[in-house]
Amino acid sequence: MRNATLQRAADHRERVRLVADSLGLDTATPAQIMNILTRAEVPASRPTVSKYLNELRRDSAEPDRAGQTEYETVKASEAVSPEATEPPPTEGPTQAPAAPTGHAAKETPDQTARKRVRIWPLWVLYISAFVAVWSGWVGLGAMTGFGEIQPLPGIADEFTINSAIALPIGVEAYSAFAMYVWLSGRAAPKAIGFAKVSSIVALCIGGLGQVAYHVLAAAGIETAPWWVTAFISTVPVVVVGMAAALAHIANSSE
Repeated sequence: MRNATLQRAADHRERVRLVADSLGLDTATPAQIMNILTRAEVPASRPTVSKYLNELRRDSAEPDRAGQTEYETVKASEAVSPEATEPPPTEGPTQAPAAPTGHAAKETPDQTARKRVRIWPLWVLYISAFVAVWSGWVGLGAMTGFGEIQPLPGIADEFTINSAIALPIGVEAYSAFAMYVWLSGRAAPKAIGFAKVSSIVALCIGGLGQVAYHVLAAAGIETAPWWVTAFISTVPVVVVGMAAALAHIANSSE
């Protein structure tokens, strides 16, 4: 249906052009030419022009199946024609829009690939740090009363575990998790602020624990002073509290 309407519109414009050329109408718009043609008189010596003019008058007066006259169809097709939608040419040299700068500029895949840092060497650091930190915490735990316990007394008496492993697992795992929340920027500002402070606190506790163990071991002390024992015994409780608070703040809607 649309193709047939466009074809009729094209035939109608062609008849308008031929009649307008015969009458010398070449400076008006198609709509103005159509209005002039419906009132024009063609000499009898121009039968072809007269025939086209009569057809134009008939097409303009008789509606098609869609209820439109040919003249209205032409106007509708002109309204959506590419020529009508093209912007008028501008005078003077055109200037291309400035490329975005700063954070608004989009990086190409090549630039992103160049900026990506290979992290596989960190695994070497992780392994070496894990050995040193684990041995330090376990040794300090032995000096402060941590040791083998039966977690399931009366159920599995033969199953024992060294409670000193709670120190390196709790402190170092939390410091890594809190630092991830802090530096990733994916959480709410309140959670990021808490993660920043708590990760620094956890790292400081881990550093103090390593210092305490090596100082006591170098001095040949097998039992830590009471104040060191009191501080180390509160470490698991502090870590659990900070982890629960960070998880609650990070998952809150604020």
